[in-house]
Amino acid sequence: MNSDDAGARPGPSFHEPSAFSFDIDTTYPAETPPVDIFADLVRHLQSHYNISRGVLILREAEGTRYLVSALVSDTGERKHLSLLLPGGSSLIRQAAEDGGIYTENFFGLFDGSLFEKNLLIGPETESFMLHPVKYEGRVVGIVGLSSRTTDAFVTLDHGALEPVLTQLGRRLVLQGQHSAS
Repeated sequence: MNSDDAGARPGPSFHEPSAFSFDIDTTYPAETPPVDIFADLVRHLQSHYNISRGVLILREAEGTRYLVSALVSDTGERKHLSLLLPGGSSLIRQAAEDGGIYTENFFGLFDGSLFEKNLLIGPETESFMLHPVKYEGRVVGIVGLSSRTTDAFVTLDHGALEPVLTQLGRRLVLQGQHSAS
């Protein structure tokens, strides 16, 4: 180890099966609002990984409208929001339609709208991820996460967040915050 590495501590890898642990079903009562669970999830990610911001976006049943429901960052949180995502070209809409995980390791390449950029990207953001929240195979929302490091989301493509976001999707539908029809 050289002297430059003496103070550096590598963060855990999402590749390690036991590295990420967050279980909604066994931790939260059924009546816990999903936005509160989401805020706790982001705080958990912030304490274990290089995550600086998280955004929960709900997709209405017909898939034409998206509402920003919660924003959690290093500086605070805003929950129970109802900000309508503007129409037009949208990276978030595209991620919801594709149903896959979208990561970008250099935010300068961001091709979403200005509203989305302001929502997802903080002053020191180097990378971000959009991850679908699904219930019974349907996308009911999108989680956006951003980080100050360029490689924070490289390993997330392997589905480390899938189980917890599936639990979150079920809560969203069961509590009527999204219609599965």
